[in-house]
Amino acid sequence: MEILSKEDTLKHHIIQGFRKVQGINLKEYFNRYQTNIFEDFPLLNEFVQEGYFELINDFIRIKKEYFYVMDHFIEKLM
Repeated sequence: MEILSKEDTLKHHIIQGFRKVQGINLKEYFNRYQTNIFEDFPLLNEFVQEGYFELINDFIRIKKEYFYVMDHFIEKLM
């Protein structure tokens, strides 16, 4: 059994979370890791500003029209 570092755990959460249509719950992320997702992954701010990702209620997600290039965004975050 492999034990993941905190950095690897956060990356895994990003990979799994953005593969879901609803995206990542920001409150849940903070409560689980006691850190801000935008500080951990600063490119997310850019992706939101450029219109590729959206903030809806307490979630951040890839806009549906960019779902087909999701792997590109996830790779950039890693």
